[in-house]
Amino acid sequence: MSTQLKMMMRLLAFAMLTAAPAVARADDDLKDDSRRDAHDVKRAVKKAGDHVAEAVCTGTEAECAAEKARHRRREARQKAHDKAEEAKAEVEEKVK
Repeated sequence: MSTQLKMMMRLLAFAMLTAAPAVARADDDLKDDSRRDAHDVKRAVKKAGDHVAEAVCTGTEAECAAEKARHRRREARQKAHDKAEEAKAEVEEKVK
């Protein structure tokens, strides 16, 4: 094997080894982004449904206020849960 061919093979091997983590990192970023977007969409749909339910509430003012408060608590709890899940996934990806 010629010296030039050996050098090309080493350069190719080096390029492949250095490119693999970048591709994996891009894949992880895509997973994180899609997970985050899915959570955002799911919460937005539920929030819109809650707002519709609040708008058509036929109970007393106190009952409607209680329903609204339940919705806000559930929305906040779901957002905190999603953020914790995203953080956990991010840590797990970094540990790999």
